[in-house]
Amino acid sequence: MGKPAMAVQEMLDKKVDLSVLKHPGSYPDLHEKITRQLSVEIETEKNPNYIAISWESQVEAMEFFNEHGFLKTLDRVTTMRVKRGYYDDDEEA
Repeated sequence: MGKPAMAVQEMLDKKVDLSVLKHPGSYPDLHEKITRQLSVEIETEKNPNYIAISWESQVEAMEFFNEHGFLKTLDRVTTMRVKRGYYDDDEEA
C-alpha cells in the first residue's frame, strides 16, 4: 500500500473526541466538523426549535462516527438534511 492509500485509510479509520475542542486554541478538523454537523441534525430531529446542541446529541454523534466511520457519518448527515428539506430551493417561495 502506497503513502496516498495509507493516508486515505488513516483518514477513514480516525476516531473523534469532541471534548478536546473545549480547550483554548483547539480547532475542529474535518472529522470533528462532520460529527458536529451530525449532532446538529440529531438535535434538530429531537427539537426543531433548539437553542443549543445538547451534550447528549454530541455524544450520540461521536458514538455513531466512532462506530461507523467518516463515510457513513457523512451519508447520515446528508440523508437527515434531505429528509428535513435542508437542500430545498427557495425559488418557489
